[in-house]
Amino acid sequence: MYREEINELIGICDGVINKYKGEDKEQKVRRFAKELKFFCIEALQRKKHIFAIGD
Repeated sequence: MYREEINELIGICDGVINKYKGEDKEQKVRRFAKELKFFCIEALQRKKHIFAIGD
């Protein structure tokens, strides 16, 4: 992913974090989104790309 796409992914993570605030299962979703957002911010700071592999 390039810089613009990483910023878009950060926005998606923020939306997920704000949407899921309830049950225990939702906490796992929020934790994943927070960790992914952190990963994206690190990539931007280090001027790295993100590659996704899978379905």
